[in-house]
Amino acid sequence: MAAIVLLSDRFPDDVLPALGSAGFDVKSEPLAVASLADALDLSPELVLVDAAENPGQGHAVLRALRQTEGRTPAGAVGERPALGGFPWDQVAAGRVPARGAPSASGRSPPTPTPIR
Repeated sequence: MAAIVLLSDRFPDDVLPALGSAGFDVKSEPLAVASLADALDLSPELVLVDAAENPGQGHAVLRALRQTEGRTPAGAVGERPALGGFPWDQVAAGRVPARGAPSASGRSPPTPTPIR
C-alpha cells in the first residue's frame, strides 16, 4: 500500500476524500515547515501539500521540502485561481484539485495534472 503524507490544517477527507477510500495509507501532519521532519520520517512515497486555503503557506512548505530533501515526489492540492502567482512548477511535480476549493468560473474542476 502506498504511503502518502498530507500536510494540511484540514481533515484529509475534507481535502481529498478519495485518498482513504482508494486504499492509500494516508498520514496527516500540520501544514507547517516544522512538520517536514516528522513527515519525512514516515518515508512516504508521496507528499501532498494542501494549498487550497493558504497558497503562500503551501508554497513555503514545498519550497522548504525541496531545499531539505528533493527526492520525495510532492504535489500541491488546490485550484489554479486560488493558488495565485506562485511558481509551483519549481517546488511541486503536479497539482490536484481540492474538494471545496474555490473555482473562478463556477464550472466543474479541471482535470488533475499528473504527479510525476
